[in-house]
Amino acid sequence: MSNATGAVDEILPARIDRAEIEEPTLLVGGSSWSLSATCEWRWVKPDGSVVSSSMGEASDLVWDLVGDEIVAAQWSGPSALGVDPSFELRSGGVLDLFSDASFDTWVLHTPALVLVGPLRDP
Repeated sequence: MSNATGAVDEILPARIDRAEIEEPTLLVGGSSWSLSATCEWRWVKPDGSVVSSSMGEASDLVWDLVGDEIVAAQWSGPSALGVDPSFELRSGGVLDLFSDASFDTWVLHTPALVLVGPLRDP
């Protein structure tokens, strides 16, 4: 799994050029990468306020991610489903992904490879 998570580190810092929701999917991306998340997600803003997939107004709020940068990725501890990322943003915010079922996934396209999460050891 370290090769997979290392591919994420290679694209950092990753500027966010687009952010939108096409129900039920969060779409975030930049010039050489993209992320789509059908799983639960939470964006904790620098001021501590939270935008999440369960909020009706989330589609209007995620636009504020544009212009920020992902500067680091942390990975959750292994669960029965695998591991999910937590992206640290230059602004001080954090974007967390939570796969709570095998069909609730996320897909991260990088120049090196495509990751489909939650990640599991082979």
